[in-house]
Amino acid sequence: MYKNIPGYAWLFTKNDSINIGIGQFIPYQKFVKQEINLINTFKSYFNLLKQQKLIPDYLRIGKLRGGCIPISTLKQTYSDRAIICGDAAGFINPISGGGIQFAMISAENAAIIIDDAFKNDNFKSSFLSKYQNLWMKEFGKDFQTLIRFSRIYLLQAERFIKIASKDKRLGKIMLNYLYGTTHLYENRKRLLLYYFIDRIKDAFGLI
Repeated sequence: MYKNIPGYAWLFTKNDSINIGIGQFIPYQKFVKQEINLINTFKSYFNLLKQQKLIPDYLRIGKLRGGCIPISTLKQTYSDRAIICGDAAGFINPISGGGIQFAMISAENAAIIIDDAFKNDNFKSSFLSKYQNLWMKEFGKDFQTLIRFSRIYLLQAERFIKIASKDKRLGKIMLNYLYGTTHLYENRKRLLLYYFIDRIKDAFGLI
């Protein structure tokens, strides 16, 4: 929600470079009253990072690149002699815009099915459909839960982060999910319960 834009800004460090950017969730633009210029907002964020001494003062903005990412999966991620993984399949976290976790899991699933396809010399759509069953079992329900949860989260991101940082139960569920040690779908009811209880507490200044 940098500059009240539904989305988030980031700073990722790499071995010999850094990735700085800002993303906006287009479906929620209607809830923002001011006109949004992402380039100017990015420049503002870049200067803020300098002010906070998070990047060197001599650093200059390089070539700006932008693009759109999907936030819903393809209905079918397989065809004759083809399996679709990661971003291409729409495996993007609708809350964070990230997709590395889903990309890695779907790639592992694809490798299993492809190996099986070679062993059976069968690359037909009907055989490769087992790939979709695998990723649905691995993270399909979590992904559907994220899409539903995003409708609440995206417009209240700052408040949610504030609450999660003070409620160990809520924070633990989210951290365990991010580390891949738990499924969000299995904890969806507890997650919503803790969140709404904390919202009530927050309203009365108890959190």
